[in-house]
Order: sequence, then C-alpha cells, then structure tokens
Amino acid sequence: MAKSKMDFHVPKSDGWMDNMGIVHFKSDVDNDLTRSNPPRGRLSYPYSYDPFTVWGKRDETSNASVWTDRLLQWNYRKFRVLGKRVWKTGGEMVWFNNMKKGNAEKVERFLRLYYNNPTIKLTRIVEYCNASNGFPVWHLIYRNERWPEA
Repeated sequence: MAKSKMDFHVPKSDGWMDNMGIVHFKSDVDNDLTRSNPPRGRLSYPYSYDPFTVWGKRDETSNASVWTDRLLQWNYRKFRVLGKRVWKTGGEMVWFNNMKKGNAEKVERFLRLYYNNPTIKLTRIVEYCNASNGFPVWHLIYRNERWPEA
C-alpha cells in the first residue's frame, strides 16, 4: 500500500513542516537567508516571482506560521486598527511599504497584538507572489512559547 503525503514525518533535526503541510529542511531554509535574488526575481517576473526571505534568523526553530492575507481575511477591522497602532497607518499597503525594509520588530509586535500573545518570537519573513493576483503576500514564521514541544 502506498503511503500518503500525510504519513511523512520530518525529524526535528532535519527541518519542519508549516501549517500548509510544506516541508522545509533546515539547510534549504538557512541557505535562503543568504539568497537575495531568487531565480525568478520580482523585476523580471513581476506577477510570478519566486519566494525569498526578507528577514530571518539562522537555525531558529519555529512551531507556527501565518500568511498576511489570512490575518486580513480573518479580522479586517483588527488588521487595520493594529496596523495603525504599530505603523501609524492601516490597510494592506502597510505590509508592502514596511516589508521592503524588513521591519521585523514591528512585525513581531503586530503578531503579538493580533494574537494577544507576548511570547511570540518572529523567526522568518518570506515574501511570495500570490499566484491568483500577482500581489505580494508574506509568510510570517514564528515561535509560540505557549505551545509545548511536539
């Protein structure tokens, strides 16, 4: 009997699996930290570019992640209010304008306020191109200290 994708186990020493079921191996993830120009860059492929790390910490373990468009979808009002509190402006463009600068401290503060959890520690910000519309979307990878080790 063939194994399904759900039967796959990733040892902690080798990598981690995000909430979408995508496996990230430490060597691949850490190598991405030094790659500033992905093979399909934003300038040459503006509507279908490859993901790249905007900011990250080497060898940091994570146990949670979220996409910025999901935060907006789950609670639009909260997203705007917290955006104004953290960046002095709200809305979707706050991410685009601030992610170019890699403002990790402010992103971490935003996540802590959004989830009402002061133990969140941001470990990585990865920019992706949303395949459905060509706009950027960010994958925020973090460690939630309130969750026990799996």
